[in-house]
Amino acid sequence: MNRTSALPEECMTSQTALVALERTVSRRGLNRPLKNSNVPANLFGQSHRRASLLVSRRDLQERISVDGTIQPLLLRVGEQSVIRVLARHVQYSPITGEIVHVDLYEVS
Repeated sequence: MNRTSALPEECMTSQTALVALERTVSRRGLNRPLKNSNVPANLFGQSHRRASLLVSRRDLQERISVDGTIQPLLLRVGEQSVIRVLARHVQYSPITGEIVHVDLYEVS
């Protein structure tokens, strides 16, 4: 097991990558992706400058732990290679309880 990794390598390779698309819509047009079950996300990290993304709400909901623990996720942005990220600052709707926004931080 790699010391910087929170999960053994065999778990990381068996996990499917969360697919994200670059978001080009301004803040004013964000209601449309939310109705289409996509969640706006921001990606921060060493190899990426801040990137605005759209992620499938269903896929994100399945991968984010509700018990408060933070586990690394695999993320693929468009056709780029897979990177490991941590989901931070997850925002939920107070009415429906669904995820409405998430910040993702790249880990090495």
